[in-house]
Amino acid sequence: MTVALLANGGKLHRLSEAAKFLPTRPNASTIWRWATKGVRGVRLETVRVGGFHYVSEEALEAFLEATNEPTQPVAPVKQPRTAKQRRESARRAQAILARAGI
Repeated sequence: MTVALLANGGKLHRLSEAAKFLPTRPNASTIWRWATKGVRGVRLETVRVGGFHYVSEEALEAFLEATNEPTQPVAPVKQPRTAKQRRESARRAQAILARAGI
């Protein structure tokens, strides 16, 4: 991906400058964390040149799009059984056990 960042022709910015392109201006340490650890399994693409890490605006945009994709829908929460349902289930289980001679 390093070659893609350089070959794309986009201007590279130091990680500390990348916050200027975002509306909330996250701290540089946040952008560093995005590059090293990632978010939801997605890492920010960077390139290291002369001891500094750089990111392109395109890579930052791709990272934000990937991390903001809708997640899988959460399974609906199963409602707990009512007291009547529990009693009926216990009665059926006892009847089955009685028929089996247990």
